Amino acid sequence: MTSITLRIPVDVVDSLKVLAPFRSFSGYQGLLKAYISDGLRRDEV
Repeated sequence: MTSITLRIPVDVVDSLKVLAPFRSFSGYQGLLKAYISDGLRRDEV
């Protein structure tokens, strides 16, 4: 893995923090990575 810096609006991070436990993630960063990965996989097809 590689580390990056990404500026994300506060309201988006707040939403991720609320949604993460409902999607079985322990934190918002894992959920964010899943969303990025899902979007990438859709676009690769």
